[in-house]
Amino acid sequence: MLIQRLSLCLLVSLMTACDPLVSLQGSFWPPWIIAMLGGIFLTVIASKALHHLGLLAFMGPPGLIYTALWLLMTFITWLMAFDW
Repeated sequence: MLIQRLSLCLLVSLMTACDPLVSLQGSFWPPWIIAMLGGIFLTVIASKALHHLGLLAFMGPPGLIYTALWLLMTFITWLMAFDW
């Protein structure tokens, strides 16, 4: 039982090194947080563009549309910036 616990602790400690980090002015951030924030920023820009073009009236439920748009922008940010 002790060997199983020790091997589990060793496995967990080795897996923590697999998380890539990005340094932003000396502070280390996981790339998925940066991609999520970029997705939020791009979603705001896209919603302003849709409003300016007058297309918001033709969209479906805003909660569904903005969530899907945020996910799309997050995945695009992840693929373009952090495609390792």
